[in-house]
Amino acid sequence: MDGAGVTLVSVATNGPHLVAFGQGADPRDGPLLFISEDGGRSWAPAAGGTRPRSTWPPVLAVADGFIATDYGVWTSRDGLTWDDSAWTRSVGETLGGRVPSIAANAARVVAAAMPDGMGYPTFWIGETSRP
Repeated sequence: MDGAGVTLVSVATNGPHLVAFGQGADPRDGPLLFISEDGGRSWAPAAGGTRPRSTWPPVLAVADGFIATDYGVWTSRDGLTWDDSAWTRSVGETLGGRVPSIAANAARVVAAAMPDGMGYPTFWIGETSRP
């Protein structure tokens, strides 16, 4: 991977599959996504596709793929194709506001959502087997 001018900010591994989000030299360019299928020995930029809009999304690996957050929770089985509706189907409600933190164990995912206005964070629990 040519890392000139790229800052990687979050990386997750699921077996030999790795995903990394980052930001290029110009922050107006939006998030960059890199994929490795060989345990990190080689990387390729992922072009196109739907993905989180934040340049700094937290990402983690779960049983069936990956989860990343920004304004909502995004799930992916392969790190290339991302969906922001699977989480809503899992917990039955759409998260409002920014989701700066997410954690998981073998069975559950917990996301903390910060409301856009003043208020307290909201915590949501979903299942890790539903990315």
